[in-house]
Amino acid sequence: MGKTDCLQQILFCKGTIEESIGNIIKSKISNIRVFNDGNKQLKKDNMEVILNQEMNKKQKKQESDNFIYKVNDFDAIQNRIDYFERQIKRTEKELSEYKNGSDKYLECEYRLNKVKKEQNYNLDMLNKTIQNMIEA
Repeated sequence: MGKTDCLQQILFCKGTIEESIGNIIKSKISNIRVFNDGNKQLKKDNMEVILNQEMNKKQKKQESDNFIYKVNDFDAIQNRIDYFERQIKRTEKELSEYKNGSDKYLECEYRLNKVKKEQNYNLDMLNKTIQNMIEA
């Protein structure tokens, strides 16, 4: 069961979303290879390390995102909101170029919704920051 080595080739286009996804897949395949080829203790330890690294990355990003609100850095907040507005405009323009319902359209629509969600979160945080300053 699963004793034969195999060669799996994954092709993706440079300069597209596929490239970044391809890089993520490469690291995940590497992790799977360690799990498949290593001993049980190594597998357990690596899984814990990988999970801890992922949790730490998410936590650091969240802390970094929230820092500008803690220190009331309104220039950074405005820059972030402007960045999301530019991303939304760019993605909406890209979305208009695809046929409704196509794979590219759906992928672009997903990215657009994700950016809008980030923008709404940041606008909410800005409003909370202003409200806290008023109440203080």
